[in-house]
Amino acid sequence: MSKLGHHADGSGIQNHSVGGLYPCIQFKQETPNGQKWGLITPKDQHGTLYESYEETIEAANKYNNKS
Repeated sequence: MSKLGHHADGSGIQNHSVGGLYPCIQFKQETPNGQKWGLITPKDQHGTLYESYEETIEAANKYNNKS
């Protein structure tokens, strides 16, 4: 049974909240060397920091096999 407004995988996450990188989560973090972009995946719950927004998108797409 599908729940209207929820993600196709049956999770409780609503479609408008998921975004194109799902199940990856992108974040920004202040470090001693300035702001970095980060990516959390189901396999890397601590996250990995990258130098740029574009690098996080590339890593998320690679994780999601979209590259």
